[in-house]
Amino acid sequence: MSVASRLSEAGHYASQQIKQISTQLDQEWKSFAAALDERSTILAMSAVFHQKSEQVPDFLFI
Repeated sequence: MSVASRLSEAGHYASQQIKQISTQLDQEWKSFAAALDERSTILAMSAVFHQKSEQVPDFLFI
């Protein structure tokens, strides 16, 4: 249970605003995590590309 949920359930005077900000923060966090996953995938693909590109000169001189 998150702090925002506990505050809301406890009857905090700004519970509506807390819920709204909590929802927005959750959406932003998911967006950030998705962007981080995409960046990690691109970085891994880049590393594989560079490994394979280092092998190209070996194939050209065989």
